[in-house]
Amino acid sequence: MSETRWTVQERTWKDELPQLPDDLSALLAPPVVVSASGLLRRTAGRAVPRATAKVG
Repeated sequence: MSETRWTVQERTWKDELPQLPDDLSALLAPPVVVSASGLLRRTAGRAVPRATAKVG
């Protein structure tokens, strides 16, 4: 079985795109970075393989 862990980070446009002009970044909502990772559970010392998922 696998578990999924989500993280959410609020960032600034200067962190993401340092070349973005200040007057343009002032008009934009702050970027939010969301990431997910699957964690494997171990069973009797062996990792249980995750099923492959197709998108689209």
